[in-house]
Amino acid sequence: MMDALNRKRIWYVLAVAGTAVAVKAFSSTSSVNDLLWILAPTAGLVELVTRSGFEFESYAGYMNRDKTFLIAASCSGINFLVTSFLMLAYGSLIRAPGRIPKWSWIPVTAAAAYLTTIIANTVRISTALRIQQVPAETGLISEAQAHRLEGIVVYFGFLVLLYYVSGLSQIGRRDGEQTSWSSIKSLLIPLAFYY
Repeated sequence: MMDALNRKRIWYVLAVAGTAVAVKAFSSTSSVNDLLWILAPTAGLVELVTRSGFEFESYAGYMNRDKTFLIAASCSGINFLVTSFLMLAYGSLIRAPGRIPKWSWIPVTAAAAYLTTIIANTVRISTALRIQQVPAETGLISEAQAHRLEGIVVYFGFLVLLYYVSGLSQIGRRDGEQTSWSSIKSLLIPLAFYY
């Protein structure tokens, strides 16, 4: 028979998974107008960082004034949001296997994932705007491939940063022990969530 701790753990895991699935399902059928809760603050920060003006065009996204860049629904970072949320929420189970986080931890991790997503999106879009201004004469990779590679680097970098800032990197260490192998091995956790 299952003890109370295991039952609570299962309910926590199901609640976190259900939240992630609900957000993903909502975003998969959402228009830009439905994603303003994440796109508007991102566009505002991109404007602030790049000093580029963006105007909202209904059902299209945020278009810069010279009509060369669009912050569309695909720029919302929902996948990163879900990944960050799962890593934070499930990381607390890994870090303290004998305890179950309080239910209030779920909205806290959701808020942290949301803020991290806004910042990561701002960096990613601002970088993409800068890359767009550089002539692509190398011929090594296409503009679409460069944009995808830039997204991978930014998102994975922010996931690793979130992992370390949240204290999840302390998993598996004893008495402050840190070796180069444990540092490399600890990157496998955010990589697993990213994948």
